[in-house]
Amino acid sequence: MNSERQIREYLLGVLPAERREEVEQQILTDDDFHQEVEMAEEELVDDYVSGELPAADRRLFETNFLTSPFRRQKLQFARALQRAVDARAGTTRFERIIPLARFYPYALAAAILVAAFLGVLDYQYAKRIREDRDQLALLNRQLENSVPVDQVVPGSVLQADLLPGGSRSGAQPRFNLSKGVSAVRFNLALPTGLEGLIKLDLLNDAGQPVVSQQGIRIARAESKSLASVIIEAEYLTPGNYVLHATPQQAPAGFDYAFQISRSTSAAQ
Repeated sequence: MNSERQIREYLLGVLPAERREEVEQQILTDDDFHQEVEMAEEELVDDYVSGELPAADRRLFETNFLTSPFRRQKLQFARALQRAVDARAGTTRFERIIPLARFYPYALAAAILVAAFLGVLDYQYAKRIREDRDQLALLNRQLENSVPVDQVVPGSVLQADLLPGGSRSGAQPRFNLSKGVSAVRFNLALPTGLEGLIKLDLLNDAGQPVVSQQGIRIARAESKSLASVIIEAEYLTPGNYVLHATPQQAPAGFDYAFQISRSTSAAQ
């Protein structure tokens, strides 16, 4: 479905919104495609470090690609390896002959340590992706079968699944409200073990409250805690938002960052 160029455009943050959502969904559901995207990330980092990335792509790389802490760590390791290679390449052939045998064990040990560390990071990232995918699937099943709808809203209601975490400055889920959407139902995955009621505050990009709802009951399914809230479209103008959930039984709340865009067509 995605060419190498489309994957690179996604990583650089220039892929159209509808295509970006398709890519993100495929990353969550297709392990082979997830590996393909990771390989494209490695190639993009290598091109940047080696100076082979065009000027326009370098700016996109620095502005969009490096918003992820994990990607910044990849770049740091790539630069460290490149400096080591450049340092060795700068010596003359005669200077390299004598210490070469002594250099091999250190180079091999360093390469093993770097590979092991990157392997741990990659495993943790892949594990997080799988956990998020399983949690979203569970949330969808629970919402279809068990979670009651607290109120009936006329018109089309957009379903929006959210996981805790994220920030206004990082990557966020984006939901497009077409002309026929009158409300959005936000399906929230809460930390395990929460029970009772929660309060939800919708905050705009400036951190100001837009609308609040109290007394939202937390549902349980297979040791997971879930909640659902409906917010009318009139409160969701295009921009960045945070849903702040405050459970009765927790000392602190949880944030769910997302973006809202608008289109004039009635079809999604």
